[in-house]
Amino acid sequence: MGEILSSAEFYSDRVIRNQIKSPVQFLIQTAKLLETPLPSPNIAQNSMRQMGQILFAPPSVKGWDGGRAWINTSTLLFRYNFANYLINGDEMLSGAEPGKERAPDFGFRRGLALGANIRRDPIDVSKLIPAELRKKPQELVAHLS
Repeated sequence: MGEILSSAEFYSDRVIRNQIKSPVQFLIQTAKLLETPLPSPNIAQNSMRQMGQILFAPPSVKGWDGGRAWINTSTLLFRYNFANYLINGDEMLSGAEPGKERAPDFGFRRGLALGANIRRDPIDVSKLIPAELRKKPQELVAHLS
């Protein structure tokens, strides 16, 4: 994390002052980018709450502050975990291998406990990034830029 935050690319003119997406924008645009269905309503609602936005319940009549207010240590970690959930599906929620202890609860089990019995399978990462490109980190970064 320190390398990312101290890299020249992180502060380049190309990326500085770009929009920090609200939890709703992040949830929908990430699912669209990954070409995967949106999570169940219970998981989506719980995820947005964990990222600091309760839909239709703004903190004041002004609405949400937005921008950097969306990012703190908890919400940033949850955004990473949410993207992981969209990519890896339900496998990240349980100790998938017999004999292994249960994976940490990233806030998704509560959404599952609210009645969402929809199975979420991992996405096919190869359709996003070809295997040969994934083996060459520098070319991968250039491809994603």
